[in-house]
Order: sequence, then structure tokens, then C-alpha cells
Amino acid sequence: MTSTSHAVLVQLRKERRVYEDVMRARCLTSGEDYDTVTRLVEDFLKGSCWRLGVVSGGKRS
Repeated sequence: MTSTSHAVLVQLRKERRVYEDVMRARCLTSGEDYDTVTRLVEDFLKGSCWRLGVVSGGKRS
């Protein structure tokens, strides 16, 4: 991410929803557990955001 403007964040949220839909469909066809698959990504993002100093809900994530 190169910007934190409102427009960029809105676009990022839209792309995240599309990603989640794709992952749910993948898990349905492959038999993988959606929570397990997405937990790996979420943990990575939390670690990355913490290192970058991104604030979530008034607290460091």
C-alpha cells in the first residue's frame, strides 16, 4: 500500500471482499477450512501493519 487516502482504503476494502469470496469458493471445492486458510493471511497482515505503525480502532494492530 502506497497511500492511506480514503479512496485507496475504500478500494482496498472492495478488493478484500472479492478476495474473501474467492477464498470461500476455493475452500468449498477443495475441502479446506476457510478460517484456517484466512488465518494465515490475517496473521501476516497484522504483523505487517504493526511493523508499519498502522492504527486499527485507535490501537496498534
